[in-house]
Amino acid sequence: MSKFIDDLLKRMALADKIGQLNHPNVDGAETTGAGAAVTEIERRIRRGEVGSLSAGLELGRLNELQRIAIEQSPQRIPLLFTLDVIHGHRTIFPLPLGLACTWEPALVCRTARAAAAEAAAEGVALAWAPMLDVTRDARWGRCAESPGEDPLLCSIFGAAMVEGFQDDDLSRADTVMAAAKHFAGYGLVEAGRDYNAVDASAYRMHNVVLPPFKAAVDAGVGTIMVGFHELAGIPCTAHRELLTGLLRGRWGFAGLIVSDYTAIMELVHHGVAANLKEAALIAFSAGVDIDMASEAYIRHLPELVAEGRIAETEIDA
Repeated sequence: MSKFIDDLLKRMALADKIGQLNHPNVDGAETTGAGAAVTEIERRIRRGEVGSLSAGLELGRLNELQRIAIEQSPQRIPLLFTLDVIHGHRTIFPLPLGLACTWEPALVCRTARAAAAEAAAEGVALAWAPMLDVTRDARWGRCAESPGEDPLLCSIFGAAMVEGFQDDDLSRADTVMAAAKHFAGYGLVEAGRDYNAVDASAYRMHNVVLPPFKAAVDAGVGTIMVGFHELAGIPCTAHRELLTGLLRGRWGFAGLIVSDYTAIMELVHHGVAANLKEAALIAFSAGVDIDMASEAYIRHLPELVAEGRIAETEIDA
């Protein structure tokens, strides 16, 4: 596989490579947040400007978009279809908080296995789950999507979900890649207000927040989704120490690091980037691989490479 990838990279233009880092919001898919829907998605796919796409479309439409990718895009690279598969897909299981209350990791694994088979049958390759945010404030609106307040339980739950989604072979037709989210500390937002800031001590981070994510990495999770929020004054999407220093460096994570929905764009609203171009530079330099819905990478990475502020070898990686 590594030789195949190396040969493919040699054939790819810079624009083709950057296209693989772009996850736009396609018109007609179920979406949330501030990102604008992309029109003329077929043209964008033909030009190699789309790497991944929400699977929240009718199946025939997904098949048509995939056909365009594998027959008409510059390098014939298939699209990576993604979807929230939180507690089942067609078969619906209890909410994650309820599943965690069973203290039955084998049962949790079986629910993820069933969900993966159903989602994969509808073209999904990457599920935005499990959510492993330890939360101890009942005011937070996403408590039910979390395994709860205990880091040990969250760790066991996360590993079981990863095993169920991915099994031991992601090339199998009935598996999907898992995405542990939201890295890191998102469940501790001040006053329980979603997207609010987080200020946690090193003790709390390493003993409460991070263990579930480390368990997911040890279980082989393919993707980590970065939180929207600010962590001790630094937005996680801009947090090089967290993403490159800890996740890549100390933990050895080799999978995808994906922004949350429009999170790169929101670096401007956080006040750490003056404009979308600077937001792209900051997020990419911090370690975010895939830009979801902001269109920052597709618009600005080519000129950032041309200016020498980002190396093409970093795009290759």
